Amino acid sequence: MLASMKAARPKFIVLVRRNIKEFGESNFGATPRYGKQMLDWINQEYVTMKLIGTEPFEEEGMGIKIMKRRLSPGSDSIRKQTNFQQR
Repeated sequence: MLASMKAARPKFIVLVRRNIKEFGESNFGATPRYGKQMLDWINQEYVTMKLIGTEPFEEEGMGIKIMKRRLSPGSDSIRKQTNFQQR
């Protein structure tokens, strides 16, 4: 799945917290078995544009994070050409 994300390089990614305890897993990205490599890549390649509610995967409660692809990995710079506004 990570290879597909790297190849597609979506402009935006939306992270949504969902309780998955019924599957015997903790939060997405907490373990190598459940998305750690993917979440590490997302955090390197994308910057948060909007956070709604609590931080997904780090706090209890509902959380949605909208992220936009960075100009370069690790940079806080993003492309200005967007209709999406951070509030």
